[in-house]
Amino acid sequence: GSIDSGAVIITGESARRENARAVVERLSGDAGRFVVATAGPQLEAILAGRGSGAAALSREQNLRVLNLDVGGGTTNGALFVGGEVEATVCAHVGGRLVRVDPDTARITGVSPPARRAAEILGVRIEPGQPANPEALWTLCTGMAEALHELIGGRAESELSRALAIGPPPPSPVRADVVTFSGGTGRELYAAAERRSLKEVTRYGDIGPMLADALRLGPTCRAFALREPPETVYATVIGAGMDVLELSGSTIFLHAEGLLPLHNVPMVRPPNLDPLAPAEAIAASVRRGLAWFETGGDGPDQPVAVAFPGLPHPRFEQVRNLAAGLA
Repeated sequence: GSIDSGAVIITGESARRENARAVVERLSGDAGRFVVATAGPQLEAILAGRGSGAAALSREQNLRVLNLDVGGGTTNGALFVGGEVEATVCAHVGGRLVRVDPDTARITGVSPPARRAAEILGVRIEPGQPANPEALWTLCTGMAEALHELIGGRAESELSRALAIGPPPPSPVRADVVTFSGGTGRELYAAAERRSLKEVTRYGDIGPMLADALRLGPTCRAFALREPPETVYATVIGAGMDVLELSGSTIFLHAEGLLPLHNVPMVRPPNLDPLAPAEAIAASVRRGLAWFETGGDGPDQPVAVAFPGLPHPRFEQVRNLAAGLA
C-alpha cells in the first residue's frame, strides 16, 4: 500500500495565537490525514527555503543562497549552503502590516510593528486617514533597510531592534544569490519600477510597495537576485516534501497507549555530531529546537530529534549522547 498526505500549516502572525494548534488539528481532522504543524519564524524560514527551491539551488549549483520569505506580517530568511541551513533571520516586515482600502485610498489598519516603525521614522500613518504615498514609501524603505541590517548580523538602529524577531545571525550572512518567496515576495518579480498608489494597494495592503522597496533596496544590491521555482506556496510545499522513515533492531515501549504519535515534527540540528562532548550536543540541539519556537522559551509542542546513526556504539557513547539530549 501507499501513504498519501498533504500538509496543513499555520505560520507567521497566526502561529502566535493561543488557539493556533487547536485550529490546525481541527482542520486536519475535518479534511483527512494531513501533516499538521504550527511553525515559528525560524522553522517557517527553513520550510519556505526548501519549498521555494532555494535549498536545492544551493546544493545543485554549489551556491550560498539566501531565501527571504516575505508574507503579510513577517519576513523569514534562511541561508542554505550545500542544501543545508547555515543561518536564519526573522523580522516584522510584511505586506499587511498596513492595510489600505484601494477604492477610497484610506488606511484601514496599522499593526503594532508598523505603528512603532512609523513612529521611529517620523511619519504619521493612522487608520482612517488618507494614505500618503510618501509616508508609506518611507515606511517600506525603512523596513527594507532594517531587514538588511539584521541580515548583516547587526541590530544597531532603533528600527532594526524594533522589527527583529529573535537575535540576528551571529555573523553577517554571506550569500551568492538572494531569492524571495511568499505573497509579497512574488510581487517583487512582477514590476521593475514604482507603481501608482492604486496599483500598490490593489490587494488592500502595502505588499506591492514593500516588494518594490525590497527590490530597490540594499539586499538586492548586495546579492545577485534570482527568482525561485516556487514563490507564494513555498512554505506549505516545504512542509509536505520531507519524508520520515523509522526503523530499528530493538524497539521497546513499556507504557501502552503512547503510540502511534501523529504530527510530531522532526528536527535535524545543525552540525550535530553524536560522538561530540555532551555540552556540544546540547548546544546543537538547542539551536535546532529554537526553529520550533512560536513565542516564549522552547518549542510549543513535542519535537523529535534526528542525528547521524552510530552503527555499533559503545555504552559510554550512548550515555554521552543521552546526556547531551537531556
